[in-house]
Amino acid sequence: MTSIRLASVADAFAALDHATAQVVAGEVGQVMAIAAACDLHRVDETVLVAGAERWLPGGADGTPDIGEFVAGEVGAVLGISPASAVARIADVLNVRHRHPALWGAVLAGDVRFHEAARIAQACVAAGLDAEACGFVDRQCAIALAMQPWSRVRGRVESWVILA
Repeated sequence: MTSIRLASVADAFAALDHATAQVVAGEVGQVMAIAAACDLHRVDETVLVAGAERWLPGGADGTPDIGEFVAGEVGAVLGISPASAVARIADVLNVRHRHPALWGAVLAGDVRFHEAARIAQACVAAGLDAEACGFVDRQCAIALAMQPWSRVRGRVESWVILA
């Protein structure tokens, strides 16, 4: 096993901080690319044969439809199954379209995508429409700007109920 040779503990923590920033930047890049692929992919609606691609809901209320073959492409690039890719796409579109404040915080690197996705998933599971998600979005974005995820996650359910 190879190890990194650093001069001090401070250097080790600086290296850890740098690596973490790269992970966050990679996550942001992934979600931006998935959103762009969904936006840019077009279904040829003139093809009317069995097995032709069709439009499918991309996520919950308030999200755009996507071409059904996008999930296969996303899954292949990420090395995950098409079903997992469908879930990832839904998370991306749900956060972007139903939780714009959280989406902005994710893109800024202030909130990790998995945190925003868990909030969006809680709203979907509760059957909230896009408008009700706005309340949860605002509460969570404000809370996450001042507190860590570990403190905020326990309050998400109460905000979902209030919405």
